[in-house]
Amino acid sequence: MMIGKEDDPDRFITVDMDDYQRLKDIEDRISDAVLCLDSTLDTLKTFLEMHGAYFAAQNTPDSEKYEHIRNASTVDTVRFVLQEKQREVAFARKKACRGLRTACSVR
Repeated sequence: MMIGKEDDPDRFITVDMDDYQRLKDIEDRISDAVLCLDSTLDTLKTFLEMHGAYFAAQNTPDSEKYEHIRNASTVDTVRFVLQEKQREVAFARKKACRGLRTACSVR
């Protein structure tokens, strides 16, 4: 198989079956990574929801014994860290998808 631009025939390269198979393997690995990143994003979302529910439960009238847990800086720190990790994973997913598109277009 030849890859290149039609307007520049000197820049064509030949891709044999081994190269084609390597590109397919790269695509498969990137696809697996994207699935893992999606799962990680779902997990982080669940942690944020659980954290919010736990914090809401601690603010009920009968929760005076948990007063030490209500430290706002601790709660904000947990939420901040989880949201930061969500952004990092989403960015990694975006890069992986870009790599997948590149691998697909080359193949």
